[in-house]
Amino acid sequence: MPGNSLSTISDTAVASVGENESAEGIQSVDKILAILALGYAVAYNDGVSRAKSGEVAWSMWNGSFGYALEAAAAASPTLGVGYLGWSQGFKGECRQHNYCYYR
Repeated sequence: MPGNSLSTISDTAVASVGENESAEGIQSVDKILAILALGYAVAYNDGVSRAKSGEVAWSMWNGSFGYALEAAAAASPTLGVGYLGWSQGFKGECRQHNYCYYR
């Protein structure tokens, strides 16, 4: 009956490994989400800053500058999160300033 003993040990070991992998997976997902959230926040703040300063105007956003950002975002989901943050920050702030919106 050594086979039964080995099977019991093996089942216990597999269950233990599965639990560890699950916990590690959750930690990895949490880290990835935190990094993406940070990237979004940094990009959002940059968009707000560039709209406030007038460095980027609405006409630039609807021109080659905006198209280049959109193309880069399409290349990678990670860049897409940053693009979304920048876009939302810029659009929200630019609409509040005539020098940004009508230039």
